Amino acid sequence: MIRRIAAMFLLIFFTFSTITFAFNEDVYYNDIKVGLENMMSNSINVELNGDYISGGVLYKKGTSFVISILNGKVSFNNTLYDNISFTPVDNSSTMRLIVGIKRYNFKGQLDFVVKGDMILPINTINIEEYLNGVVGYEMSNSYPLEALKAQAVAARNYASLR
Repeated sequence: MIRRIAAMFLLIFFTFSTITFAFNEDVYYNDIKVGLENMMSNSINVELNGDYISGGVLYKKGTSFVISILNGKVSFNNTLYDNISFTPVDNSSTMRLIVGIKRYNFKGQLDFVVKGDMILPINTINIEEYLNGVVGYEMSNSYPLEALKAQAVAARNYASLR
């Protein structure tokens, strides 16, 4: 009996929270910020697969550089910053971050901030782009379509609450 009540409560909760979320356009179409804690390091190699702007300067596709920490600041091109942002010129641009053997491509804006004695990359990305990446990363496409849809709903709700 308790299981049935709990199951009914969860069903009602998720149904209404999803419906409310789906019709709230302010949340539905917003960009989200994702701290890439698995990419934190004292030195991050960057490769641009598209054009990016930072501090009014255009960095062209194919540019590579290192972002590191020095004296508690972000070090880039022999200059120290509290934080530094790279904004893509168009939506097809990606930025590859390389830390040790980890290599990941990211769309959207990337900010680099100091967290403790490390550099934390923060990815600002449209929620739909985020969901495309996170569902594919967390589940194989061999899962049933309904399972992938459920994962997308769960990921959207999780992202909206953070």
